[in-house]
Amino acid sequence: MFKKMIVKKLVLFLIKFIVFILALAWPILLLMLLNAPFSKEVLQAIQLVIFFIPSMKQISPLLFIGSILVVLLVFMAPVIFLYYFFLLASFSSLMDSFLKLRKNSPL
Repeated sequence: MFKKMIVKKLVLFLIKFIVFILALAWPILLLMLLNAPFSKEVLQAIQLVIFFIPSMKQISPLLFIGSILVVLLVFMAPVIFLYYFFLLASFSSLMDSFLKLRKNSPL
């Protein structure tokens, strides 16, 4: 009974985590769809960060840092702050279930 509950909570946690990752990707998709004048530089900066390419010849370091800060502060911060509480509550519930199972196990 506890194992089914843990599996259910684990699946719900994984679904919420996947939605969290997808929620972080929406600014990149929005910039691509809008084809904003600054979107090319921002997308280059994101590619440099994501793929760890140390090549700074394509984009100046100041523009690189500025574009990453703009993406993080303007687009991703509200999503992270709103979803953080739901993800934390789900993880907390999952850990409580693991502790109950461990407490009730015969070992």
